[in-house]
Amino acid sequence: MSVFNQERARTYDAGARTSMAGYEALHDMARDGLAGYLDPHKPARVLLLGVGTGYEAEQLQQRFPTWQLIGVDPSEPMLNLARQRLTGVDLRLGVLDDFADLVELDGVLSVGVLHHLPTREEQPEWVRSIGQRLRPGGVALVGCQVGPYQDDSPQLRALQARWRHLGGLTSKDLEERVRLFLTHTLPPTRRQLDEWYRKAGLSKPETLFSTAYFQLLAALKN
Repeated sequence: MSVFNQERARTYDAGARTSMAGYEALHDMARDGLAGYLDPHKPARVLLLGVGTGYEAEQLQQRFPTWQLIGVDPSEPMLNLARQRLTGVDLRLGVLDDFADLVELDGVLSVGVLHHLPTREEQPEWVRSIGQRLRPGGVALVGCQVGPYQDDSPQLRALQARWRHLGGLTSKDLEERVRLFLTHTLPPTRRQLDEWYRKAGLSKPETLFSTAYFQLLAALKN
């Protein structure tokens, strides 16, 4: 079952902006990254894997009206918010492997999904599935936490300062948030990602954007 219940869906967009410095810049770069590989003026089929509340789809639709957008998400509450926000986007409840027709895609954009998969074994399979669905030369843009996390790293210190400042957290609340951050996600390492991408028939991922532990990676289908 998706962890993104109705309450989490309702607060997701605001919470993401608080949690991550550069949230808007990340999504700007995601749109720029897609436009760097796909003609903005020609038709293209682009999958948003983990479409969430539809924020990114809305921005893409406005900037690239010739593109056909497909949004997949396993959370009904998140998808309900996307349905309220969007028209003309093919929105589907489920995971990628539920939809055999999603093949020969020109692009896949997925932000904030990979490190939330519940087991390490699912992560390379998820990357493999993306590789299978892209046409040769298609682009995959994946935004995820990249580890390993370290308890006393500059990145974690900066995140704690941000959460304390913007979230108004007490020391106890901040301690709990750090604990959840370190234990409730599974960030792959760059070495793991490079190997998973290679086995999926994708080029070595290149970093387009980075903030603390979060990276936006671009790769092409070989």
